[in-house]
Amino acid sequence: MAAIEFDENCLTLREMSMNKRVLKIFLISLCSICWLAQMNTTARQNAVAQTTAATDAPVVERDSSGRVRVRIERGNKVFLGNRTTGRITVTGWDGDTIEAIAVSERGTEMVRVWTDSTSSGTVLALKADYADSDSLQSDMLEMRREGAEIRREAMEARRAERQERREEREMRSFELPQMPPASNMPPTPNTTPTPQPSPTPVPTPALPAQMSMALSRPFEIHLEVKLPRNTEIDVIKVVRSDVEVTGITTPLTISGDRSSIVLKQVGAVEVRTRSGNVQVEQASGLVDVVTTSGSIRVKNAGADVRALSINGAIEIRCARGRVDVANTDGPIELVRVGGDVDANAANSSVHFTGAVRQDGRYYLKSMSGSVEMTLPANNQGFTAALSTYRGTIENDFPLKIKQSSESGALNHRTVGRFGDGRAQITLDSFEGLVKLSRVAPNAMSSCN
Repeated sequence: MAAIEFDENCLTLREMSMNKRVLKIFLISLCSICWLAQMNTTARQNAVAQTTAATDAPVVERDSSGRVRVRIERGNKVFLGNRTTGRITVTGWDGDTIEAIAVSERGTEMVRVWTDSTSSGTVLALKADYADSDSLQSDMLEMRREGAEIRREAMEARRAERQERREEREMRSFELPQMPPASNMPPTPNTTPTPQPSPTPVPTPALPAQMSMALSRPFEIHLEVKLPRNTEIDVIKVVRSDVEVTGITTPLTISGDRSSIVLKQVGAVEVRTRSGNVQVEQASGLVDVVTTSGSIRVKNAGADVRALSINGAIEIRCARGRVDVANTDGPIELVRVGGDVDANAANSSVHFTGAVRQDGRYYLKSMSGSVEMTLPANNQGFTAALSTYRGTIENDFPLKIKQSSESGALNHRTVGRFGDGRAQITLDSFEGLVKLSRVAPNAMSSCN
């Protein structure tokens, strides 16, 4: 009986072991099937994505001159860039396609076109690039090798010349004539030695102009683009590249570093540059410009203007909205501003010319420069507060004085009213001239 029980126990253990093996094999098979299914699903998704990308890829037409034409879908953004420090020129037109060409001093280059999908939609990208990057890199490497060989030969020639001069000096030192006895020596004539001409230096071979240019910097590629006027352009970021945009009605945002920006007949504008001049004309929306070093000029703005330059002149002409400007060094010139004005300068002058509107607010201040305001003689009226600590006050209007402190040598202040007194004018300078002038209406500057 004991033997039978032992055999039954062994059978039970054997069955359990077999069941575990079967279960293990089953689980491994199940995992393999799941992995294969996942791989198949991923492959199908990739195929669908590639098919979709191929379907959504823009149809690019290139003509024999290198010009690119591509149709843009409504609502898509456009990204513009270049590989080097070339200029970017954008012109709005009434067509429904984009035309672009890239040029350099070598001739026509390549415009690369692709699309990117972002959270905000599809972006059509155009970037100026070398027509043949591999060939160009090989050419530049070959030019560098040739330039290095020319320089090496020039150095060897100069080294040989120095060695020849050294050997010539040594030979002269060993060939001195024998001196005769002092008794037989004739008197030494007092003659001046004839100067020996210096040897002609070996000229250094000059590098070819194209080779010298290639060794000093890469070729600049300029991108020229024509867009539908209502195309939304992504942020334009440039370094040492000038940007010129004309005829685009959508808002523009430009970020530059050592770049000049020119915008004409545009919508709202936002410009940020570390260095470079900024010019904006006929902007229908808000103009917001900040540059650390460079002049800012805005003309015929249809809305508010905000301008800040750490080191550069600011000129605002014919702005319909409010104007807020400030700088550290550089004059501020404001002409015919339709809205309120707030202008602050640290080390420069502030000058306003134009009529003031009823209930308008005009605040002009400088720490160490003059503050001047020129108004038409037929102005309806204003209340003016003129003050300077170390300068002088000049006024051409017959003000009804409310407050005056002209007796002391410092801290001059005059508060007076002219006409209806509704507009509020504040002119303040710490150590400069404060002047309120009037001229004939026909003598005022025009906006043309």
